[in-house]
Amino acid sequence: MKRRTVIASAAALAGGLSGCTGLDGGAGDGGDGSPSPSTSPSPSPSPTRVPTESPTPTQPSTPTRTATPTPARAITGTSFEIVENTCGTGRDEATVERGSGRVTVRGTVSGRNGCFTAELASTAYDTDAGELTVAVRSFSEAGAGEGCTQCLVDIDYRAEVTYDAPDPETVTVLHNGEPVSTTED
Repeated sequence: MKRRTVIASAAALAGGLSGCTGLDGGAGDGGDGSPSPSTSPSPSPSPTRVPTESPTPTQPSTPTRTATPTPARAITGTSFEIVENTCGTGRDEATVERGSGRVTVRGTVSGRNGCFTAELASTAYDTDAGELTVAVRSFSEAGAGEGCTQCLVDIDYRAEVTYDAPDPETVTVLHNGEPVSTTED
């Protein structure tokens, strides 16, 4: 019984808020509860929708799950540091050390003058093929008008790649897009 009273009260409140004037108990011409005379017809209240608790045809009665494989992220971390940057012969070389879940590359990348440094450009691990690629690039840090030592530089570096996958069968090191070392297991 209380539910019907609440629903009836809510319907009356909704009707009062929608602008109907004939059911209002005091908003007429004298406030005595009688309906106000009106020269134009008042709009009839719109029906109130009551939500249903049964599922609609578009809702499944039980949730379904579709198994979609998510690709595992093989590389879990990288680090790169410049060990030394000196005038030299402009050589490019690299050696690779492998361990469980870790590859360390020690190398030397060339630069055109004393303003060049190096960075880890990218790493990629194709776990299906068992190939890890470590790319290092050299670049100039010189600002506009800055003078640079005019010598070829050897930039010694150490790069480390950690991964959550089987050890790679092949590790390739690239310097400025060119392969300088490929180590196979």
